[in-house]
Amino acid sequence: MAFPTPTWSPYVARLTELPGIRQANVVPFNPTAHDRAWDGTIDLTTALGKHRLLVEEKGGVLNAAMAERILSRIPRYPPHEWILFAPYVTSRLAERLADHHVNFVDRAGNCHVEIGPGLLIHIVGRPRPAVEVQSRLGANGYRVLLALLADPRMANLPVRDLARVAGVSKSTAATALQSLARMGMVHKTRSGRVVEKAHVLDRWVIGYAELLRPTLVIARYEPADPDPARLLRRGADALNHLGVRWALTGGAAAQELTGHYRGDTTEVHIEHPVPHLARELRLAPSREGRLTVLLAPGNAVFDAPPKPRVAPAPLVYAELLHGGGERAREAAEIVRERYLPDFA
Repeated sequence: MAFPTPTWSPYVARLTELPGIRQANVVPFNPTAHDRAWDGTIDLTTALGKHRLLVEEKGGVLNAAMAERILSRIPRYPPHEWILFAPYVTSRLAERLADHHVNFVDRAGNCHVEIGPGLLIHIVGRPRPAVEVQSRLGANGYRVLLALLADPRMANLPVRDLARVAGVSKSTAATALQSLARMGMVHKTRSGRVVEKAHVLDRWVIGYAELLRPTLVIARYEPADPDPARLLRRGADALNHLGVRWALTGGAAAQELTGHYRGDTTEVHIEHPVPHLARELRLAPSREGRLTVLLAPGNAVFDAPPKPRVAPAPLVYAELLHGGGERAREAAEIVRERYLPDFA
């Protein structure tokens, strides 16, 4: 049997082990402009007949933010038409996907297969299998990746210039480029370095939630003023008066970019911490507060904004998925379609 990629064989093997599935055959896949967002197709043969499913393959850890990215497909592609292949799906995320009727299988054999009128297989709780150590990016490496996503032309800048935009050292930028090349996220052509666009958003969403964002959080607050618009005006006046650069992200940024979604919370990146800002704006520290202040992960946040005082689209996209929820997913997908159209 020929597989579109060698990584498919464990998933196909797990599917054929399931009761009720007689065969699982990969179908030759020729991407077109319509289906280029998918990684392939597979035929599952059961007692009820043959079912052809589109395949979405994910590499790396399937975290909550990535689950939101997967669920964002549902409005356009009914879940009974496709299946997710992922290295490992935790019990919590397995139940979340199953609640939305998303078919999936991982390398451990955890799965949810819901096809036809009479086939439902749900297996969760199997332990994570041993995996090979792969190239990894640290938090600063994801700063470099953000700079490349915000402007792919950055890949051909001198390393010192890329480092300045990403807000990291020259050696960190060089190491990150090497790691991204090993991971297949950046590759060389005759015309220079090119950012791979097929799966790089997956890597970005995972890395932002797991590694980069935790290093950026300054504090979370509950404002005394319940009106987010008034709070934003007062905060903008204070930061502008101090000469501190800032940019909205998350739902507030999505509203600026799409007019679709605002949400109850406000997330903002600032250039550096500002003493006494919380006191001036009457902000009380709170774990569940409606305002989150984050450091800006490099000059890329401010150098080429999609709109004034709005963070780059990849950063807004990842923050929306980190926050989660159906409306945030919808807004994230609109941001991707309008501002990141070349990234599947």
